[in-house]
Amino acid sequence: MPLGVEFKPTIELGHIIQALVGLVTLTGWGLWAYAQIQAQISHEDGAIALLKQRQDQFEIEMTQRRQDDQSFDAEMRQSLKDISNTPSDVRATVGGARDAPARR
Repeated sequence: MPLGVEFKPTIELGHIIQALVGLVTLTGWGLWAYAQIQAQISHEDGAIALLKQRQDQFEIEMTQRRQDDQSFDAEMRQSLKDISNTPSDVRATVGGARDAPARR
């Protein structure tokens, strides 16, 4: 007892048009997705290049600061040595003046 639906194994023009529309739609989605991914990659490449540039600049600045700190430390060590030697120089000068015979 048929239900009113009958299968016909023939391909008609409507079937071909429907298949073409589906194929074009899927191809369009695929191309759009590819274009979006490429745009995202391009944007991220720019961001990565910017981050790399900032990192390089940061490394240059840190190297300069490290050199400045080392130079400052060396200057301070030398200044502290000079300051610690000054009292002994003053003692030697004053002591030398005391030991010298009085001239009249």
